[in-house]
Amino acid sequence: GMNMNYQPKLAMADGSLRQVEALVRWIHPELGFISPEEFIFLAEQSGQITDLTRHILLRVAEDASQWHASGLKIGVAINLSALDLARPELIDEVADAFSDWQLPMSEITLEVTESALMDDPKTALETLGRLRKLGVTLSVDDFGTGYSSLWQLRKLPVQELKIDKSFILKLNSEPQDQLIVKSTIDMA
Repeated sequence: GMNMNYQPKLAMADGSLRQVEALVRWIHPELGFISPEEFIFLAEQSGQITDLTRHILLRVAEDASQWHASGLKIGVAINLSALDLARPELIDEVADAFSDWQLPMSEITLEVTESALMDDPKTALETLGRLRKLGVTLSVDDFGTGYSSLWQLRKLPVQELKIDKSFILKLNSEPQDQLIVKSTIDMA
């Protein structure tokens, strides 16, 4: 079945746990572990991604309320699909799922990939603008791998860029990657 894994996000300055990123995992009874790329793609193709996103939002909100009740005051990050950005109902679904949220709304981060933003930039921009009004933090995931222009990017109401791992993996030994990462940080 589907289960949620939570990957910790730590503050580099002091190593404190700030947030967890919700990662859905699917263990099939016969086939075993199915890679997220595979089942997310299938969910998008079959139109079931909207149900999956709704389920994830509710599940994460429920899990977080238990952590908060036990004194663990951490935020959450949730990945959205390109198809989620095309749906006006998404805003109400986020608001409803997190109606009992104990922390500032900015402690909820919604992540979208750069390529998802480019599918339908006009609709994506509208959806992000409305999500931003809820007070959530918006993040561009896999940054640097899409084909968006800087002109398109600077219009986005996002607060965070997550540089793609392809630029990070050899950061200690690749001067070009160091330059790209430093430039991206300066630009952000």
